[in-house]
Amino acid sequence: MKKALVAAALLTAGIVAVSMTSRAEKVQAQKLECHFDSGIFHDKGKNAPTTEKMKLIFVLSNKGAFMVGNQGAAPAEWHNGSSGQTFIEKMDSGAVMVMTVATDNKSKRLPAVYTRHTIFLGLLPQQYYGTCELH
Repeated sequence: MKKALVAAALLTAGIVAVSMTSRAEKVQAQKLECHFDSGIFHDKGKNAPTTEKMKLIFVLSNKGAFMVGNQGAAPAEWHNGSSGQTFIEKMDSGAVMVMTVATDNKSKRLPAVYTRHTIFLGLLPQQYYGTCELH
């Protein structure tokens, strides 16, 4: 809960790169902002392109990663590799949301893929393509 509140406070204040002290703990954070404008979903045995546009925000700190949405911040598992970073959000339904960002690109806009494994009246898999920027 404390981590989620810290992440939400950092984002709400519009802080991009921050250093703040709380109870002798130093938290440094950055914001990863991702935009997805194309994708595909599978429904009733058919694949179909989607026109849904999405924006995802992650707060990354020395305390972990938090996915920030309209209902607050949720912790995400964060795998930081040599060529990319992957974030995994585990849902109460048993489904997962996975985002991978290729970080070996020299561009400011990093290619990303976001996959939702939604379980709602059955399985509804979706995959989106876009870019992320680290602020």
